[in-house]
Amino acid sequence: MSKILEQFRELTPNIELCKKLIITHQKEYLRKRLRLIELLWEGKTETEAYKKVRLCRETANKCLHVIVDNGVEKGLKILSEQKEVKRDFKLSEDQSKEIILMLETQTPRDYEYDKSIFTGEIIAEIIEKKYGIKVSTSLVYDLLHRHDFSYHKAHRDYIEADKEKQSAYQETLKKTWKTRKMMK
Repeated sequence: MSKILEQFRELTPNIELCKKLIITHQKEYLRKRLRLIELLWEGKTETEAYKKVRLCRETANKCLHVIVDNGVEKGLKILSEQKEVKRDFKLSEDQSKEIILMLETQTPRDYEYDKSIFTGEIIAEIIEKKYGIKVSTSLVYDLLHRHDFSYHKAHRDYIEADKEKQSAYQETLKKTWKTRKMMK
């Protein structure tokens, strides 16, 4: 058993807080860290826990260090914090403002796309055509987030079906099938 695991096992577990944090978070990488801790507190061996949550030994040991170095409650909260990734933003502030203005006042049809809703891919293509800067869709989503836009996948909205028309159509189909069977 490693030294860090020995130190971890000496701490008083807080499985209730750990389970609460697992349920609270949507990010899988956060839940994996917390599940690892939970499994170790439940008595699983290092190898069993690492394999079950699919974490490498190095990452798992980092999680254990966080708990040992900061204490159980604070360590669990640190493990459940989302990582902030700072990215170099390729667009200038003026270019970003132009893109946001475009999203507020135009549609993809204005840029000869056969769509009525902007997608990350379309915005990235427009940026490349307009500014000669190749950007990823994740950068586009980051831009949207920075300007308080929410991104939702496009989907169809269906109106409520008319039951009488459906019944009439079904009857027509039945008659058509009967007629075809008789003709054979």
